[in-house]
Amino acid sequence: MRDFEPVIYRSYAEFFKRRFRPGARSFPSTPTEMGSFAEARYFGWEQLGAGQNFPIKGHSLKPDLILGNNERAEPFWGGPVLLARLSPVDYHHVHYFDGGKTLSSHRIGGRLWTVHWKALQNKDDIIFRNERNINLVETQNFGKLAIVEVGAMTVGRIIQVHSLDQSFCRGEEKSVFDFGGSAVVVFGEPGRWRPCDDILMHTRKGIETLVQLGDTVARASNDEQNVGVGAEVANVV
Repeated sequence: MRDFEPVIYRSYAEFFKRRFRPGARSFPSTPTEMGSFAEARYFGWEQLGAGQNFPIKGHSLKPDLILGNNERAEPFWGGPVLLARLSPVDYHHVHYFDGGKTLSSHRIGGRLWTVHWKALQNKDDIIFRNERNINLVETQNFGKLAIVEVGAMTVGRIIQVHSLDQSFCRGEEKSVFDFGGSAVVVFGEPGRWRPCDDILMHTRKGIETLVQLGDTVARASNDEQNVGVGAEVANVV
């Protein structure tokens, strides 16, 4: 709690959305370094192959289902992917990792389905009927990306903090999840950037890498020093 603002929380919901003290976290000053957009547990893949599935909330779903349709998924086949899983103990604010602008925004989901274990046994993708926020963005150093915020379990709301009709800067707050666990998936264009070696290595072993907000998680392809930053903790799934 030393890293967070010293305020009095009037509810658990306010505590859940607590903010860092100014200066508690920072983003890389090197333009080709991608700082982590969420303080979370990361998986990473260098290339998105045909039939690739991603383990979100204990289930695997295809990218076209995550992005909502084949048209949105098409530019990102063969490109890099980062998946950040936030648990209820984490800082639940999402930040931009580079300067740029939003090209389009899509919100998917309506009715919030129960995640009772019996319901999940009968339909294993039920949590992806809950709210998803999809932003296609153009960045200064990493090209075009798709940022997908996925609500699940008791998360019913994804609040977009930054106005989508305005450009954004590196490190600015993008959005916040209301109470519960959640996930963020970032898809990149082929050859534009690559997740750091430590995240790729842990992913191949089925291990999540716990990364602080702003720590380097990927580098642009013209950055030859594509090595991991030594994330503080590696958690086994």
